[in-house]
Amino acid sequence: MTPNPERRPRKGPFVLGAAVLIVVTGGAIGYAQVQHAQVQHAHSDPVRIQQVVDQFATAVDRADVAKTVSLLCPEEANAITDSDIPPDSSQLATAKRPIKVSGIQVRGDLATAQVTRPGVSATLHLRKDAGTWKVCDPAATG
Repeated sequence: MTPNPERRPRKGPFVLGAAVLIVVTGGAIGYAQVQHAQVQHAHSDPVRIQQVVDQFATAVDRADVAKTVSLLCPEEANAITDSDIPPDSSQLATAKRPIKVSGIQVRGDLATAQVTRPGVSATLHLRKDAGTWKVCDPAATG
């Protein structure tokens, strides 16, 4: 038996390897896009506004003046004086009351959120200040 000098190389393993590479690459790209979308959503304005409103409500409930002031727009924060701070805030409520935030509307660097708590319903006005959402007086967001 003499060897066949014109033996063709087999293409099957090459084609299979290319197909596997394409599937793996496509899966990795799809996974990366889903992860990126989830990260983007977690940092979206409505999500951030929800977080700020929750933090603000908790700070008010706990009479945490420093935290409350840190969540205010600079104009409101600077307007708070020592006489605005209760002398013994330890007597104030410390339990977190339920809060429902809805109807978040964002218009550029301004936003509103409807806030409902037991016995209270209000609209909070917010403004993005140096990339961070702050609670403001409605006139400051007008």
